[in-house]
Amino acid sequence: MLASLNEIESGATRMDAKGHAVPDITWTTRFAQICAGLQRKGANRLKNVYAELGTTFASSVVTFPTVCAHILGQLLYYMGDDHILFGSDSLWYGGPQWQIEALWRFQIPEDLQERWKYPPLTEKSRRRILGLNNAKLYGLKGKAGEDGGYTPVPPNFADIVPNDLRALLLGVGYPTPIVPASLLPDDNFTRLRRRYVEMGGGQNNARHGWIRTRV
Repeated sequence: MLASLNEIESGATRMDAKGHAVPDITWTTRFAQICAGLQRKGANRLKNVYAELGTTFASSVVTFPTVCAHILGQLLYYMGDDHILFGSDSLWYGGPQWQIEALWRFQIPEDLQERWKYPPLTEKSRRRILGLNNAKLYGLKGKAGEDGGYTPVPPNFADIVPNDLRALLLGVGYPTPIVPASLLPDDNFTRLRRRYVEMGGGQNNARHGWIRTRV
Protein backbone atom coordinates (compact mmCIF):
# COMPACT_ATOMS: atom_id res chain seq x y z
CA MET A 1 0.00 0.00 0.00
CA LEU A 2 2.88 2.37 0.65
CA ALA A 3 4.09 1.70 -2.89
CA SER A 4 0.63 2.59 -4.21
CA LEU A 5 0.61 5.81 -2.20
CA ASN A 6 4.01 6.71 -3.67
CA GLU A 7 2.64 6.05 -7.16
CA ILE A 8 -0.29 8.37 -6.52
CA GLU A 9 1.89 11.12 -5.06
CA SER A 10 4.38 10.83 -7.93
CA GLY A 11 1.79 12.32 -10.27
CA ALA A 12 2.12 9.52 -12.82
CA THR A 13 -1.13 8.85 -14.66
CA ARG A 14 -2.45 6.32 -17.13
CA MET A 15 -4.69 7.49 -19.97
CA ASP A 16 -7.51 5.31 -21.26
CA ALA A 17 -8.72 4.97 -24.85
CA LYS A 18 -11.13 7.88 -24.40
CA GLY A 19 -8.39 10.23 -23.26
CA HIS A 20 -9.26 10.27 -19.57
CA ALA A 21 -6.26 9.88 -17.24
CA VAL A 22 -6.20 8.67 -13.63
CA PRO A 23 -3.36 7.97 -11.17
CA ASP A 24 -1.51 4.88 -12.34
CA ILE A 25 -1.79 2.35 -9.51
CA THR A 26 -0.02 -0.94 -10.18
CA TRP A 27 -2.47 -3.71 -11.13
CA THR A 28 -5.61 -1.78 -10.21
CA THR A 29 -5.65 0.92 -12.89
CA ARG A 30 -4.73 -1.35 -15.76
CA PHE A 31 -7.14 -4.07 -14.59
CA ALA A 32 -10.02 -1.59 -14.37
CA GLN A 33 -9.32 -0.10 -17.80
CA ILE A 34 -9.04 -3.54 -19.39
CA CYS A 35 -12.37 -4.61 -17.88
CA ALA A 36 -13.97 -1.44 -19.21
CA GLY A 37 -12.58 -2.14 -22.67
CA LEU A 38 -10.63 1.11 -22.55
CA GLN A 39 -7.04 -0.11 -22.52
CA ARG A 40 -6.96 0.48 -26.30
CA LYS A 41 -9.30 1.57 -29.05
CA GLY A 42 -11.57 -1.19 -30.32
CA ALA A 43 -11.33 -3.33 -27.19
CA ASN A 44 -14.48 -4.90 -25.75
CA ARG A 45 -15.83 -4.50 -22.23
CA LEU A 46 -15.43 -7.63 -20.11
CA LYS A 47 -18.91 -7.95 -18.65
CA ASN A 48 -18.21 -11.26 -16.91
CA VAL A 49 -15.27 -9.96 -14.82
CA TYR A 50 -15.81 -8.57 -11.32
CA ALA A 51 -13.52 -6.74 -8.91
CA GLU A 52 -13.39 -8.18 -5.38
CA LEU A 53 -12.26 -5.85 -2.61
CA GLY A 54 -11.01 -8.33 0.00
CA THR A 55 -7.59 -7.76 1.52
CA THR A 56 -6.97 -4.70 -0.66
CA PHE A 57 -9.81 -2.84 1.03
CA ALA A 58 -8.95 -4.13 4.51
CA SER A 59 -5.30 -3.13 4.14
CA SER A 60 -5.97 0.38 2.86
CA VAL A 61 -9.17 1.74 4.39
CA VAL A 62 -7.61 2.35 7.83
CA THR A 63 -3.93 2.95 7.17
CA PHE A 64 -3.95 4.36 3.62
CA PRO A 65 -7.36 6.00 3.05
CA THR A 66 -6.05 8.03 0.10
CA VAL A 67 -5.10 4.82 -1.71
CA CYS A 68 -8.46 3.30 -0.79
CA ALA A 69 -10.30 6.30 -2.22
CA HIS A 70 -8.45 6.07 -5.55
CA ILE A 71 -8.90 2.31 -5.82
CA LEU A 72 -12.64 2.49 -5.12
CA GLY A 73 -12.98 5.53 -7.36
CA GLN A 74 -11.31 3.83 -10.31
CA LEU A 75 -13.28 0.63 -9.90
CA LEU A 76 -16.53 2.60 -9.73
CA TYR A 77 -15.58 4.75 -12.73
CA TYR A 78 -14.47 1.94 -15.02
CA MET A 79 -16.41 -1.11 -13.83
CA GLY A 80 -19.50 0.33 -12.16
CA ASP A 81 -20.98 -0.47 -8.77
CA ASP A 82 -22.70 -3.54 -10.26
CA HIS A 83 -19.34 -5.21 -10.93
CA ILE A 84 -17.65 -4.83 -7.53
CA LEU A 85 -17.92 -7.56 -4.90
CA PHE A 86 -17.22 -7.48 -1.17
CA GLY A 87 -14.91 -10.20 0.11
CA SER A 88 -13.97 -10.12 3.77
CA ASP A 89 -11.01 -12.56 3.67
CA SER A 90 -12.17 -13.50 7.16
CA LEU A 91 -9.68 -16.35 7.31
CA TRP A 92 -6.95 -13.72 7.75
CA TYR A 93 -8.79 -10.86 9.44
CA GLY A 94 -11.36 -12.61 11.63
CA GLY A 95 -14.93 -11.31 11.85
CA PRO A 96 -15.68 -8.97 8.92
CA GLN A 97 -17.97 -6.58 10.80
CA TRP A 98 -15.31 -3.86 11.05
CA GLN A 99 -14.81 -3.97 7.28
CA ILE A 100 -18.56 -3.74 6.69
CA GLU A 101 -18.79 -0.75 9.02
CA ALA A 102 -15.81 0.87 7.31
CA LEU A 103 -17.37 0.52 3.85
CA TRP A 104 -20.63 2.01 5.11
CA ARG A 105 -18.79 5.05 6.47
CA PHE A 106 -16.04 5.57 3.90
CA GLN A 107 -16.36 8.49 1.50
CA ILE A 108 -14.36 9.35 -1.59
CA PRO A 109 -13.31 12.98 -0.99
CA GLU A 110 -15.16 15.48 -3.17
CA ASP A 111 -11.95 16.99 -4.52
CA LEU A 112 -10.89 13.56 -5.83
CA GLN A 113 -14.33 13.02 -7.36
CA GLU A 114 -14.15 16.35 -9.14
CA ARG A 115 -10.56 16.05 -10.36
CA TRP A 116 -10.64 12.42 -11.51
CA LYS A 117 -14.38 12.05 -12.26
CA TYR A 118 -14.80 9.34 -9.62
CA PRO A 119 -18.44 8.49 -8.84
CA PRO A 120 -19.54 8.89 -5.21
CA LEU A 121 -20.16 5.96 -2.89
CA THR A 122 -23.94 6.10 -2.53
CA GLU A 123 -26.17 3.97 -0.34
CA LYS A 124 -27.29 2.09 -3.44
CA SER A 125 -23.71 1.35 -4.51
CA ARG A 126 -22.76 0.22 -0.99
CA ARG A 127 -25.69 -2.19 -0.88
CA ARG A 128 -24.72 -3.61 -4.23
CA ILE A 129 -21.08 -4.07 -3.24
CA LEU A 130 -21.84 -5.53 0.19
CA GLY A 131 -24.24 -8.19 -1.01
CA LEU A 132 -26.66 -7.55 -3.84
CA ASN A 133 -24.08 -8.21 -6.56
CA ASN A 134 -23.07 -11.49 -4.93
CA ALA A 135 -26.72 -12.44 -4.47
CA LYS A 136 -27.35 -11.89 -8.16
CA LEU A 137 -24.38 -14.03 -9.18
CA TYR A 138 -25.55 -16.87 -6.93
CA GLY A 139 -29.14 -16.59 -8.11
CA LEU A 140 -30.55 -15.47 -4.74
CA LYS A 141 -33.74 -13.45 -5.09
CA GLY A 142 -34.81 -10.70 -2.73
CA LYS A 143 -38.29 -10.29 -1.27
CA ALA A 144 -39.20 -7.29 -3.40
CA GLY A 145 -37.38 -5.40 -6.13
CA GLU A 146 -33.69 -5.14 -6.95
CA ASP A 147 -32.75 -3.80 -3.53
CA GLY A 148 -35.25 -5.88 -1.54
CA GLY A 149 -34.50 -7.76 1.66
CA TYR A 150 -32.81 -11.13 1.70
CA THR A 151 -33.39 -14.02 4.04
CA PRO A 152 -30.46 -15.80 5.75
CA VAL A 153 -28.72 -18.61 3.90
CA PRO A 154 -30.69 -21.82 4.61
CA PRO A 155 -28.97 -24.47 6.77
CA ASN A 156 -29.06 -26.96 3.87
CA PHE A 157 -27.56 -24.51 1.37
CA ALA A 158 -24.66 -26.84 0.51
CA ASP A 159 -27.12 -29.59 -0.42
CA ILE A 160 -29.19 -27.46 -2.80
CA VAL A 161 -26.32 -25.98 -4.82
CA PRO A 162 -26.75 -27.21 -8.45
CA ASN A 163 -24.23 -29.89 -9.42
CA ASP A 164 -22.77 -27.85 -12.29
CA LEU A 165 -22.22 -24.85 -10.00
CA ARG A 166 -20.78 -27.12 -7.29
CA ALA A 167 -18.26 -28.56 -9.76
CA LEU A 168 -17.28 -25.04 -10.88
CA LEU A 169 -16.77 -23.83 -7.30
CA LEU A 170 -14.75 -26.85 -6.20
CA GLY A 171 -12.55 -26.87 -9.29
CA VAL A 172 -10.56 -29.64 -10.90
CA GLY A 173 -8.85 -32.07 -8.54
CA TYR A 174 -10.96 -31.33 -5.45
CA PRO A 175 -10.82 -34.39 -3.14
CA THR A 176 -13.81 -36.68 -3.12
CA PRO A 177 -15.76 -37.71 -1.21
CA ILE A 178 -16.10 -34.40 0.63
CA VAL A 179 -15.92 -34.81 4.40
CA PRO A 180 -18.00 -32.21 6.32
CA ALA A 181 -15.97 -30.01 8.64
CA SER A 182 -18.06 -31.24 11.58
CA LEU A 183 -16.54 -34.68 11.06
CA LEU A 184 -13.01 -33.33 11.38
CA PRO A 185 -12.80 -32.50 15.10
CA ASP A 186 -9.01 -32.58 15.26
CA ASP A 187 -8.00 -30.36 12.37
CA ASN A 188 -5.51 -27.57 13.12
CA PHE A 189 -8.10 -24.78 13.29
CA THR A 190 -10.28 -26.76 15.70
CA ARG A 191 -7.32 -27.50 17.98
CA LEU A 192 -6.23 -23.87 17.99
CA ARG A 193 -9.77 -22.75 18.71
CA ARG A 194 -10.07 -25.24 21.57
CA ARG A 195 -6.80 -24.03 23.11
CA TYR A 196 -7.90 -20.43 22.75
CA VAL A 197 -11.17 -21.10 24.57
CA GLU A 198 -9.39 -23.07 27.29
CA MET A 199 -7.15 -20.04 27.89
CA GLY A 200 -10.23 -17.91 28.49
CA GLY A 201 -10.43 -16.30 25.08
CA GLY A 202 -13.72 -15.23 23.55
CA GLN A 203 -14.91 -13.73 20.28
CA ASN A 204 -13.27 -10.40 19.55
CA ASN A 205 -13.43 -8.58 16.22
CA ALA A 206 -10.78 -6.02 17.16
CA ARG A 207 -7.94 -5.67 14.69
CA HIS A 208 -4.62 -5.27 16.49
CA GLY A 209 -1.55 -3.61 15.01
CA TRP A 210 -0.11 -0.25 14.16
CA ILE A 211 -2.17 2.56 12.65
CA ARG A 212 -0.75 5.14 10.28
CA THR A 213 -1.52 8.63 11.60
CA ARG A 214 -0.54 10.63 8.52
CA VAL A 215 -0.86 10.02 4.78
